[in-house]
Amino acid sequence: MKHRPRPKEQDDLLRPRLVDIIDMRHELVKLAELIDWEFFETEWAGFFHSSKGRPATSPRLVAGLMYLQHADTRAKAGTSAP
Repeated sequence: MKHRPRPKEQDDLLRPRLVDIIDMRHELVKLAELIDWEFFETEWAGFFHSSKGRPATSPRLVAGLMYLQHADTRAKAGTSAP
């Protein structure tokens, strides 16, 4: 079972949209725009499948979390992350 696609964004009067909260000039936002997420979706889809129960984890989420973990580890070690 593949992960569920994200629902279309819907305007909510009481809740601001995430793109209105995030600073689009932040280095992680710029990095996310440069990454070929389709590559991760196609290449990693088989590793994060679900045969029953909970929906599968998105390969994009896993790749992003792995990068953040790597960057955090490097920051704690005193080296800069690329």
